[in-house]
Amino acid sequence: MKTTAILIDDERKALVTLRNKLQRFWPEVTIIAETQLPEEAIDLLTNKKIELVFLDIAMPQLSGFDVLSKIDTPDFEIIFVTAFDNYALEAINHCAIGYLVKPVDNADLKATVEKALYNISQKMHCKKTKPLLKI
Repeated sequence: MKTTAILIDDERKALVTLRNKLQRFWPEVTIIAETQLPEEAIDLLTNKKIELVFLDIAMPQLSGFDVLSKIDTPDFEIIFVTAFDNYALEAINHCAIGYLVKPVDNADLKATVEKALYNISQKMHCKKTKPLLKI
């Protein structure tokens, strides 16, 4: 099963590092977009079918939390990837499945992405089962 993902981080190096790790460990994750611009991220999250979002918190103009507040009904798994360890509680309040501190440890990344992929597969299963329950 392919999973669509977007990477949002104002640091180009962080995007490249995360993309490389995702491609190496999860070939089933298709990165459909990367952006360093929070405004562009809002457009992508609003107009694309995305299942998994990797989101930085501290960015110029808008924080990752600001970006999420602009999305009406987020229907994707959120993994925050940030240099700061003091936003974890707020991340939980934004329904994040994971909170990774840069530099991202491979074991932490693996555990978090596996949890997100499990949640996505459960959502897909529910969507497929729902019509059958109406019979």
